[in-house]
Amino acid sequence: MSKTMRWNTTILVLGLLALVLIGWNVMEIDSSPAQAPINTIEPTYQSEYTTMVVYNKVGGIQYKLIADQMNYFSESQITWLTQPIATTFDEKTVPIWILKADKAKLTQDKKLYLYGHVQMDILNDSSHPTRITTNNTIINLVM
Repeated sequence: MSKTMRWNTTILVLGLLALVLIGWNVMEIDSSPAQAPINTIEPTYQSEYTTMVVYNKVGGIQYKLIADQMNYFSESQITWLTQPIATTFDEKTVPIWILKADKAKLTQDKKLYLYGHVQMDILNDSSHPTRITTNNTIINLVM
């Protein structure tokens, strides 16, 4: 075999080896499982006729939420509530307020957005009117 023929054979073998390695690399990239798209329309968790009780650092009740339906969306970290009833408590776990609405949104920073026929009743021994009604309001549940 002549030198030219050996060089051509060597170049041909190296070229084929390069093509095999490139094909193998592309095959590894394409064979990785595709991530499922995040569903922002359907709730991550949902429940009906639910009671959620949140406690403070010393073990007393901070607030209680009751709802006909709760839907939690992990992408936005928001919980939607249908027909919510929220009760807030003071540091001695005495109920202070009862809040009712048609719908509510509970955010990650523990703000409760109440929508539609909102009714807020203060629970005290006062002889003054203790009910506030409005269409929408925002309550900060963190004390």
